[in-house]
This record gives sequence, C-alpha cells and structure tokens, in this order.
Amino acid sequence: MTGTVTMECKENVCRSCYRDILDAMLSHVALLDEQGKIIFANKAWKKFAQENGVPPEEVSEGVNYLEVCNNAQGNFSEESVPFANGIKRVLNGDLDSYTIEYPCFSPEKERWFLGRVTPFSDEHYSYALVCHENITARKLSEKRSQDALNHLWTIYENIPIFMLLVDPERRVQEIDEAVISLSGQSRSKMIGAKGGEVLQCIHAFDDPQGCGYGSICQNCNIRLTVLNTFADG
Repeated sequence: MTGTVTMECKENVCRSCYRDILDAMLSHVALLDEQGKIIFANKAWKKFAQENGVPPEEVSEGVNYLEVCNNAQGNFSEESVPFANGIKRVLNGDLDSYTIEYPCFSPEKERWFLGRVTPFSDEHYSYALVCHENITARKLSEKRSQDALNHLWTIYENIPIFMLLVDPERRVQEIDEAVISLSGQSRSKMIGAKGGEVLQCIHAFDDPQGCGYGSICQNCNIRLTVLNTFADG
C-alpha cells in the first residue's frame, strides 16, 4: 500500500512539474487527449483568449479543441479546419508532427502565428501538444524585405538603361526589358547564359568554353567589373 501511495505521489509531483514548465512558456500551449479535449492549457493560452475577447473557459480544460477549430468563424478563420485535421492526424499516428503558419490580425495590429502539433504519451494514454508561437517579428521582417524587393524590381523594370543581374559565374539570373528589346531574344533563352552571349559580343565564342575565356575577354571591362564587384562584396 505504501509503495502504491508513493508512486501516486511521484506521478502527481511529476504532473505538477509539467504544468509549471508549460505555464512558464511564453507560447500558448495546450495538451489534448485522444478525442481532442483540452486537459491542460497554460497561462499564456488563457491570457491570449481573454485579451482577444474570448472567455478563457470556452477554450480551456474540458473543451474539445477540435470542435473549436471546426466551428471557428470570422476573419482569418480559414486555417482553423486544416489545423484541426492536422491535430487529428497527429493523434491518429498518421503524422509525426504538424505545423501551419497563419495570420491573426487584431484591430490594433497585424499578427502571425506558427501552430505546431506534436505527439506526447505516457504509459497509459496518447496526447497531442498544441503550441501557438508568435512569429510576427519574422513575418514583418519578411514583408519589409519583399516590399523593398518589389520596389527595386519596379525600378529595375522601368529604368531606361540596360541591366543584367548575374551570379558569380557571370550567368544571367534576370534582365530588364531594355535588354530584351535590344537583343531580340526571349527572356527564357537568355536566363542562364553569359553576359556576352546575351549582349551578342563578337568575342563571346572565341573560346570553346564560351564568354569570358577568350584572350580578349581577359581585358573586358564588363567582365572585370563583375569580378571586382563580387570580390569586394
């Protein structure tokens, strides 16, 4: 009898420790049973619900989270059903894990989250650990980079000079409309070619290896400029 009580005490202490660890996490975390019912939700999970106008008891212990996801409505709820399906597949053992990135904007700010589902089990039952991690900083950084790239591309497409984007091997990765008009070749034919071939340099094929290898190529100002640019970083 004493052995049984001791083991039960150890299990209770262990469960309490798990809860304390999950409560200390900044991510929103919940543990689901095999039916998708929430058996534990950490403080961050409940706080997020409360701050966004959802009574914590509607998405906490005793609530079936699969039903919550399947019945979600409103802006940005279209990812809820796929997320519920991912949870079910992890619980059924069809997937080792499941992740999804999704927007969750509030009236005050844009937000993005990474939803992650991983299996968890003890000697008796199987569970799914559901974690929602705020990835807004990364998504905003990606958005700024894309906006800058789009702005650069607009300039690239409209500036009235010949422009080629080349890699360290001097192969063309992108070209502007001015080059296409000059060469009379299709974009697809020029991508991957050497600059001299695209610009139809008369010395581009002096050497069997192509543009950049002939004797005259060694003093080509364009070739030297590209090499120096990559060397100088």
